[in-house]
Amino acid sequence: MSGEAQAGWRAMLFSEAVAINPKRQLPREGQVPFLDMASLPLNGADVSVLTTREISSGGSKFQSGDTLFARITPCAENGKLGFVQSINGGQVAQGSTEFIVMAGRDGLTLPEYVRCLAGWSEVRDQAIGLMEGTSGRQRVPQSAFDEIEVLIPPLEEQRRIAEVLRSVDELLSVVERKAEQGERTLSAYFAEAFANAVPQDGTGVALDDLLSRIIDYRGVPPPKAPSGVPLLTAKNVRFGYLDPEPREFIAEDDYESWMRRGIPAVGDVMFTTEAPLGNVADFPNYRAALGQRTLTLRPDPVRLTSSYLKWLLLSPYAQTLIERHATGSTAKGIKQTTFRKLRFNVPSLANQSEIGAVCDSIWADVVASRAQSSALIKLRGLLSGDLLSGRVKVPVPV
Repeated sequence: MSGEAQAGWRAMLFSEAVAINPKRQLPREGQVPFLDMASLPLNGADVSVLTTREISSGGSKFQSGDTLFARITPCAENGKLGFVQSINGGQVAQGSTEFIVMAGRDGLTLPEYVRCLAGWSEVRDQAIGLMEGTSGRQRVPQSAFDEIEVLIPPLEEQRRIAEVLRSVDELLSVVERKAEQGERTLSAYFAEAFANAVPQDGTGVALDDLLSRIIDYRGVPPPKAPSGVPLLTAKNVRFGYLDPEPREFIAEDDYESWMRRGIPAVGDVMFTTEAPLGNVADFPNYRAALGQRTLTLRPDPVRLTSSYLKWLLLSPYAQTLIERHATGSTAKGIKQTTFRKLRFNVPSLANQSEIGAVCDSIWADVVASRAQSSALIKLRGLLSGDLLSGRVKVPVPV
């Protein structure tokens, strides 16, 4: 392992410092707490969803203080890792066969420090690099941890490092819960605002009659360049926002010839017709070219507001309608001629503005929380690298 250890730190193999799949004794019969892969959190967060199942002969066995490492692709790559803070009654629990159970060694490693080590990108990346098996079903073998070297500080320093990283994780948990609550609030508001937006009897107004223009760039892909005017494709349009990745461009000299079907403007709404189907976002306030598999919708200002259109199309009621009219076996898509005939009930412009404003406000809070979450995850990664490698020392409280 690169880097020089601080005084008192010892270099050793991960499996020497951490007990891998330690023996845990289950009762002979009856029910025990159980954790499946779907309930394993990310990034070492506390395990909180335990069901109860009859004891079985297979699966992992764990207890309070253990860390659960997802060993199978893509869960390992996605950072599935949980810390078992407590189990009611101090029982031994059972879990997925795809967990590697990790525990501290008495007098050598603290349980919370094991959690930090297991979630450290340097350890995880090395473990993933040692995966075995066929493509799509690869697994991190237990033996991988016999090849990964780590630095182990004295117990008191482990405690201080774990406390620093735990404080970041607790803040991250608060921020993520706030984002999840915002998403639930938006979903509940959808049920209130759009429950009657899709007529069941063929009435309503065709989308075509609510728009002043549809800009559609189909056919030959645009000529791409290493720099120039940003190119927005279906890959950039997400649920309610534009993702700058992947970053693609067309040459400045090609812009006018490529964009001959229409120039989008602020207030237009982008809709993906396939791969993925049904994502919607506002067109940005900068000059950009349009790629394939998107429709750019311009509302008729006397009949429809941009914000209402965006959230209407993102509502589960419109999404179900769009899905019902989609075609294709491998990747479902909807034709422009079909899409523009979809019918909706729309309220007055004043009500549309109110609904759009509420959705925008809720979503702005979600986006802000997600941005804060991303920043905290990045901070945690940087702190983990500095603290667990010994490059930075946690000050001793005076």
